Amino acid sequence: MKTAVLKRDLAAVVFDPLADVPELPNWCESVNAVALAHAQDRDAGWVARKRGGYADTWRERHDRGCEIIATALIKDRTPVF
Repeated sequence: MKTAVLKRDLAAVVFDPLADVPELPNWCESVNAVALAHAQDRDAGWVARKRGGYADTWRERHDRGCEIIATALIKDRTPVF
């Protein structure tokens, strides 16, 4: 019984809300890069200096990617901890 519960819980953890998004590479990279920058008390300007491009573009892609993730999690009623 515990094994079945554990497998169900792990399936929720592995949920990939960006699986059906055609612009996946840009948004995933932006979500990860800007989130990492924020974790290090930096901003999208720092990401732009390190990876090239414009801070506004990095920030917009990050925000859009986060919106897509949140929408998919809500739609599928995936628990978030």
